[in-house]
Amino acid sequence: MDSKGLHRECFVCGDQNSCGLGVCFELSPEGMAVARFVFPAHMCGYPGRVQGGMVSAVLDSAMANALLLRGIVAYTARLEVRFLKPVLPDVECRVIGAATQQKLSLHSLEAKLFQDNVLVASATSVFFEPGLEGSDL
Repeated sequence: MDSKGLHRECFVCGDQNSCGLGVCFELSPEGMAVARFVFPAHMCGYPGRVQGGMVSAVLDSAMANALLLRGIVAYTARLEVRFLKPVLPDVECRVIGAATQQKLSLHSLEAKLFQDNVLVASATSVFFEPGLEGSDL
């Protein structure tokens, strides 16, 4: 099974999760995970505002896919999200995730979410790759 096959039940991008968002990430020539999608209105927490946990999940998934699409299986160890503007339902989003650094089994990543070419949320994270030196948390 390839590394992407390990992620098939993911709420954000899993192709076998009938309740999920169905986001389809692709690897850009620069090595970033990129996708376009729309949050449906039923994912709002407050009227007209996508729930923050949904936004966080998409950013986390973009960073996971920045590794998975390069054959690296790693798990979120730390996630920090910044909400810059309200994320609106039924408006196309563009999300990008990129690896920024690796030290032993720890990968540092960043992700950005845009609507109408405006940055609405961003995240940084550390993922750990089990089985490598220094992978004990």
